[in-house]
Amino acid sequence: VLTCAVRSPHARAQAEYDIDVFARGLAKPIPIAVEGYSGEVAQVLRFDLEIAGFKYVSETESQYALTGANNTQVEGRLLDNVSKSTKFAKAFSGGSPRTQAHALADEVVQAITGRRGIARTKMAFKVARSGGSEVYIADYDGHNATSVTADGSIVAAPCWTPGRRTLYYT
Repeated sequence: VLTCAVRSPHARAQAEYDIDVFARGLAKPIPIAVEGYSGEVAQVLRFDLEIAGFKYVSETESQYALTGANNTQVEGRLLDNVSKSTKFAKAFSGGSPRTQAHALADEVVQAITGRRGIARTKMAFKVARSGGSEVYIADYDGHNATSVTADGSIVAAPCWTPGRRTLYYT
């Protein structure tokens, strides 16, 4: 069993997210059509949006349509197919294509639900090594794991402080 703490770098206070709410049938997924993305960006968007409670459907079945491209930057235009209005049209640059895709996914969640997305959050965990363990942080999807300790001893219980950029561990 792996226990993870999730922290949003842009949140004022630590928030708890029940990502299992859709699996238990307590909420209906939001139908969205996504077009124009390829490779890693397409994979990241699909994962992020499904975790946030969206369901990929065809354009004719969708309530929202996200169109864009990922060449030198990730671009996205979100349309509300019911009201026929544009929710946003933005380009994301800087960082890796994965980081840009996470930012776009968070923007979609914010525009549709009014809540901040979790795609740019980080988790903290420990990795056991022979003779000890170290604390790592990674993106919420497990990518970009980076060691933040090199104690050469046994570490445990990494925990973010609420609303801060501080990580405590034993």
